[in-house]
Amino acid sequence: MPTVRQLLEDRTAQAIRAVSGTAHPAVVKPTADPKFGDYQANGIMALAKSAGRNPRRMAEDVAARLDPAAIPATWDIAGPGFINFRLDPEWLGRTLLAAALDERLGVEPAAAPETVVIDFSAPNVAKSMHVGHIRSTILGDALARVLRFLGHTVVTDNHLGDWGTQFGLLIVGSREARDPAAYARDPLAEMERLGVMPANPLEIHNARLSERNGAYIDYVYGRLQRKGRLLRDVARIVHNDRNYFAACMVATGEDGSTDTFTVKL
Repeated sequence: MPTVRQLLEDRTAQAIRAVSGTAHPAVVKPTADPKFGDYQANGIMALAKSAGRNPRRMAEDVAARLDPAAIPATWDIAGPGFINFRLDPEWLGRTLLAAALDERLGVEPAAAPETVVIDFSAPNVAKSMHVGHIRSTILGDALARVLRFLGHTVVTDNHLGDWGTQFGLLIVGSREARDPAAYARDPLAEMERLGVMPANPLEIHNARLSERNGAYIDYVYGRLQRKGRLLRDVARIVHNDRNYFAACMVATGEDGSTDTFTVKL
């Protein structure tokens, strides 16, 4: 179902072509002031100027070509060459009721559906969320719903970013610089303070990331590589984010019966 503006644009452009022999947009827009009607066609002015014709006379010729049976409105000429339209209230009421009763509310599916990727708020998982995350998530969800309703394939993503580094900082900061009293009062606030400390907690703890810990990570990496495809992916994470796993002191079951990890704070 075309919109009212699209309907008026199409019918008026047809009349313009019949008068001028040229395909030219009618440029139909809502009127700035309701006293001039509901919509106004502005495109005749530019066409008349380029053709060296009187714009008001051309507007009169175009208006005479408009079909009352095809346009649910009345119209008149205004100013130097505008056409003002006033919609028929009964037609408008019937159209709104039909749209309200239609399961798609009169909205047609997209003619050429596409795949659309929407990236959501992507919060820092080591810090508190705030209203900005909520705002962008609501906007993203609204866009996803609208696009799916139109028939598009929508892929939504909420990228959590470098979670290894962030939690590595929190873990080491908790071990090296946590204020016990502040932590007892408000654990979340204290952990957030540790996550944004001016001095990198990993630098504070750098002396403890010794060759012994480095050798231990190499041991974990090699052991995981031998446990199949799934754990090879985990092994790659261990190898690529060594500081995080060294700080966490990742341990594996020594008897090989289970593939579990224990984080020792």
